[in-house]
Amino acid sequence: MIRFKYFFSNIYIASILGTAAISLILKYLQFIFGGPPQLLLFLMVTAFASWCGGLRAGLFITLLSAAISTYFLFEPHNSFYIAQPIEILRISLLIVVGTICSLIISRLYKQEKQALQTVMEHEKQLKHEISERKRAEEGLRKSQIDLNHAQAVSHIGSWRMNICTNIVEWSDENFRIFGIRNSTPLTYQSCLERIPPADRKLVTKAWQDALIGKPFDIEHRIIVNHKIKWVRELAELEFDEHGAVIGAFGTTEDITDIKNSQEALHYERSFFRQVIDAVPSVIFVKDREGRYLLGNQALVQSCGATTESLIGLTEASFNTNADEVAYFHRCDLEVINTRKPKVIPDVKVTHADGSSHWYNTVKIPLIDDDKCNKVLVVATDITERKRVGDALRQADRRKNEFLAMLAHELRNPLAPICNAVQFLKMHEMSDPKLIWSRDVIDRQVTHMSRLLDDLLDITRIMRGKITLRPERIELADLVSNALETSRPLIESREQTLTVSPIKTRQWIQGDLVRLTQVLSNLLNNAAKYTPKNGNIMLNIRREGSEAVIEVQDSGNGISPDFLPYVFDLFTQADHSLARSQGGLGLGLTLVRKLAEIHGGTVTAASAGAGLGSTFTVRLPASSGKLSAPKSTPAKSALPISKIRILVVDDYPAGADSLQMLLQEQGHKVETADCGMKALELAQIFHPQIVLLDIGLPDIDGYEVAKRLRLLPETRDAMLIALTGYGRTEDYERSYSAQFNHHLLKPLDFAKLSALLTSFHQAERPHQDKVKP
Repeated sequence: MIRFKYFFSNIYIASILGTAAISLILKYLQFIFGGPPQLLLFLMVTAFASWCGGLRAGLFITLLSAAISTYFLFEPHNSFYIAQPIEILRISLLIVVGTICSLIISRLYKQEKQALQTVMEHEKQLKHEISERKRAEEGLRKSQIDLNHAQAVSHIGSWRMNICTNIVEWSDENFRIFGIRNSTPLTYQSCLERIPPADRKLVTKAWQDALIGKPFDIEHRIIVNHKIKWVRELAELEFDEHGAVIGAFGTTEDITDIKNSQEALHYERSFFRQVIDAVPSVIFVKDREGRYLLGNQALVQSCGATTESLIGLTEASFNTNADEVAYFHRCDLEVINTRKPKVIPDVKVTHADGSSHWYNTVKIPLIDDDKCNKVLVVATDITERKRVGDALRQADRRKNEFLAMLAHELRNPLAPICNAVQFLKMHEMSDPKLIWSRDVIDRQVTHMSRLLDDLLDITRIMRGKITLRPERIELADLVSNALETSRPLIESREQTLTVSPIKTRQWIQGDLVRLTQVLSNLLNNAAKYTPKNGNIMLNIRREGSEAVIEVQDSGNGISPDFLPYVFDLFTQADHSLARSQGGLGLGLTLVRKLAEIHGGTVTAASAGAGLGSTFTVRLPASSGKLSAPKSTPAKSALPISKIRILVVDDYPAGADSLQMLLQEQGHKVETADCGMKALELAQIFHPQIVLLDIGLPDIDGYEVAKRLRLLPETRDAMLIALTGYGRTEDYERSYSAQFNHHLLKPLDFAKLSALLTSFHQAERPHQDKVKP
């Protein structure tokens, strides 16, 4: 029916065409057979029109059929006039029957249409319901897939247990967590079998507690493929309409990784705690408000608290010194705000028991997510180190004082011996034995004096008290000065000294006196350890930017075992009792220290014992041309007139021998053995020059010098400190006490003679600077 309507949508046109076709058929049959036409055939079209188009279409076709029949089928043809009454009756009957047929069929059509519409609507609704059900089923399937995927991602499975049947249902993730093949039948007892015995009782008790209303939230272990896993299970009971428990629904979360991470974190924290507690230094973390966030045992002990009670407290809770607390907090805020570490070398901290300790402290900012609100502090208790350091400094000071006193006491007996030798040199001697005796005494006194100088020099260098007077030095001058010092020793041992010629002029920057000491010590060392008639070679050369000085000898050599220690303090290769060369083992130490102070190096080399040795000094060469020295007009030697000289020394032999020596030169000399006697004698004697010892029995020489400057008789006198004290601070103290010069015992008579010569040329001698 629907398909028919689809092809003949216009009912009226179809009905008209059908009516025309029936008319042609009837016309053809009337032409063949004759007789009246069978008008009832038009009822088929009427029925069709009524069925398809309703009452109107049926009535329209009925009337159209009557009109066509009247016009074409009844005589006279092609006219609407009807001649026979019977034909009128037949037309009328056609109209009546067609009308009745239209009414009946249209009504049936309407009922069928309504039924069809109902069927179609029911079919449409059924299709919609089927489509909705399919969508729901697809959504449910996708939701189940998503749920399974979500559980797999989150490692959380789900389960349901029916208490009545004791059957347990698991999700796919639950099967994976427990390592069981999907769809394996499960019961409550079979689930318990996969839990270690140690945890099984815990799970059973938790389930029993859940049945009486307590929350079921438990962490326990399970056995999966002979390995241990950790899970967390949560569950809620399900009830029927009467409130009776019928089952439970729960989740299982795989927390193995979380447990492993927690265990690793616990281990790291425990390890970190053990480490910081084992460290003797105080370690802690503070926030911006100064509250402790972390502290080790060293901090706990200093605060007199416990680790737990310390957290959240501030420094003020333990330190009663408000100034210290404020200072520490300022430092903490400085580190936090600047985000830069801060080192506090020495800071005093008051402990909870009131004791004071010294700490070396480092404060480090802790930056988290580009924010800095914490500071890490590491403080090392240096109280004991400071005490030891103070003790060492005190011991060093005492040692230096002892060395100075030792040098002073040793120089005192050397002074009269030296003066006596100088007195003997002023008189001609013909007896070779006397000359030999005089020279032996002279050499040994000089040697002893040099030992004392070395001892004091190394002390000053070790303490960093030495002062250099750098200048541009030509190497030829340095070599000349060193040879002048060392040649007498070399010649006395009948050794051959070979000096390589310096091909080009070379200069270095340094202190001429100290560098001369370096080279002369090396030459003296070579001479002492080279037998008589041995050879010593001095080579000077330029290598790149360095001036190289090399001293080579054919002497005893150095064993390989001793070579690394040859420059160490108080060290000599020969420790036997037969030390014919003497010495304290200071010379090479002085050489190395002085070379390093000048930015150079010194090395020693030897093929072995008895094969000689080579010492090489490398110093930075001075670049550029040396400016021509200013010429100084030569001063004519002036005869020294008689000078009034006051000698003040509590050592009688020293004072008497010096008096005798000066008197031999024609000077007028008086002596005093203490400071007060010197001051009294100065007012009577009016000395022009005062040779004044520092260590006097009543008042020291510094005080005597100050008082002499206040006396009109000695205000402008030349004051010369003549003492055994030769440290740098001794020279500086002499200058502060207004001495003009500082000379060491035993007296270098050549220096004294030079001072006496220059005495007449000085306008205000007391303003001259003391020179060591």
